[in-house]
Amino acid sequence: MTAFWRQFHGDGPSRGFAPVSSRPAIDPQWRTEVGRVGYASPVIGPDNTIYIGTLDDELVAVNPNGSIRWRREIRPGHGRSIISGSPAIDNDGNIYLIATQATQSVDHRGEDGRRQLKLHSTLYSFDPNGNRRWLYHFPTTSSSGYEPGGFSFSSPKVFSDQETYIFISVRFGTVDFLLEMMVLDQAGEVVHRQEIVKYPPSPITAGSNIGDILGDIWDFISSPIDFDVSGVNSGVTPLEELFGWAEPTIAIADFSSYENRPIIVIDDGHKTLAAYRWQDRCLIKLWAKVASKHRAAASPAVFTNSTIAQGQKDGTVALYNLINGQELAKPWFKAGKSVYSPPVSFGRQLYLVAKQEVIMLDSDLKLLQTFRTIGTSLGAPAISAKYLYVSARDGLWTFNFDLERVAKNEEFSGGVSSPAISRDGTVYSMDLNRTLWAF
Repeated sequence: MTAFWRQFHGDGPSRGFAPVSSRPAIDPQWRTEVGRVGYASPVIGPDNTIYIGTLDDELVAVNPNGSIRWRREIRPGHGRSIISGSPAIDNDGNIYLIATQATQSVDHRGEDGRRQLKLHSTLYSFDPNGNRRWLYHFPTTSSSGYEPGGFSFSSPKVFSDQETYIFISVRFGTVDFLLEMMVLDQAGEVVHRQEIVKYPPSPITAGSNIGDILGDIWDFISSPIDFDVSGVNSGVTPLEELFGWAEPTIAIADFSSYENRPIIVIDDGHKTLAAYRWQDRCLIKLWAKVASKHRAAASPAVFTNSTIAQGQKDGTVALYNLINGQELAKPWFKAGKSVYSPPVSFGRQLYLVAKQEVIMLDSDLKLLQTFRTIGTSLGAPAISAKYLYVSARDGLWTFNFDLERVAKNEEFSGGVSSPAISRDGTVYSMDLNRTLWAF
């Protein structure tokens, strides 16, 4: 049988859907401490082993009964790094993840000697037993000579036909930057590099959008913070201030007519959303949508009706045609709060979260129903053939497809990492206190 949750938001297209019957998340089967986790979510291997990367430089494998199968420190003896995105798993059970390190240096373009954050990432591959297969250091210079780099806080994505390919977004620079998409094979060899967008250098100014966003992300994920989860209404720091905005992850439309020539959708987190066809081991550009000004956007999700749905920081839910980038269902729906994560879909309905609100839209983005939680949710919802699950700071919620409350586990305090659903219907979710829960 196929595992349904092998990578970020479930599958290549990031649909967040497992076609299995599941149960309301009421009483946990078990709880296991794994370590500090941010936006990274659990993924599930072909043998039902659960994998998650931590902010403490570890990849953790958990057996379906909740016991720790193994832990692997990513850079033993070489300084600390963090895993901010979800791992991805191929058909053979091999695991791929991105780990990132940071250094500070003086930027001499400014007269005040302002210190600049320099980030560098590495893609690692492990086999199901925790043995490292290979590593690939991101290039420090782009294919057009742009530096410094390269790094990513997003998750890798995997596509398999006769061969397995790993797709990663690679960013060069922080205040001004260039974005590439790189494709590697199962042996860790680079197959293709594609420049997605390049923004020109700019003078050092306060409040640069990208530099500040990345700096805020690193400030959080590199600090030894523990969360006070006792009482979500007691004046604790808002989750969005703790975690910032997640860097968008690639989506791969690999279903039905696209299974042999998938379409890759990538957002730069700044202005540009673009789509490429993967054909003959090359990326062929289909289209790009470029905004006139900065607009933080969540990871895109691609659905079987060939539409791309994407939330934005201003609350907009955008809908595009996968093939040509045409904007659909205008005027777009706008939530009252930021949409930090991709939506899920079952049938004609879209479900998404906008901080304290769970929203149901029809396929034309018309509002059907809302449900207000007490606690904030930044992570994506997850949906099975029976229920919708939302991880929030005040609990793990279970809804039916009419967005009626079915259950809530109030011991659980989450809101950042998204739930995952296994092929036997078990729901896994990370809380804010280092613990993985199974329902």
